[in-house]
Amino acid sequence: MTGGIYGFSPRNHSKYARGVLNNGTAFAFASGGSGCNDNGTVKGYCGILYVDINGYKNPNQAGVDYFAFHVTKTGIYPVGMQGFDGGTNGYVCEYQGNSRGNGIGCTAYLIYKGKMDYLRRDISEGWK
Repeated sequence: MTGGIYGFSPRNHSKYARGVLNNGTAFAFASGGSGCNDNGTVKGYCGILYVDINGYKNPNQAGVDYFAFHVTKTGIYPVGMQGFDGGTNGYVCEYQGNSRGNGIGCTAYLIYKGKMDYLRRDISEGWK
């Protein structure tokens, strides 16, 4: 997995509503703008919620300790659900992918499959 390593960037951007929970989990919410509209393959998109399960501690890697959820009119859904194309940020889950958002698209896979085997092998055939 080649998910980007980052320094939990939402803390450096004032456009995010953000915080850290008592257990150390960090989160950030980026609004999709005024109202909730269709955004590519995400219908009724209102924004995106980023979660780093161990806050500012390493490894700070998408698909390992950093995940994302689409906030829509009908609910909150993990990024990488069936039909999602990665969007403009390249939020995909590719074993040897090179998009800057690779790993963020693994959120749905982890929730539904309960494992992170995308870190060791191509999971595209088993996740459609």
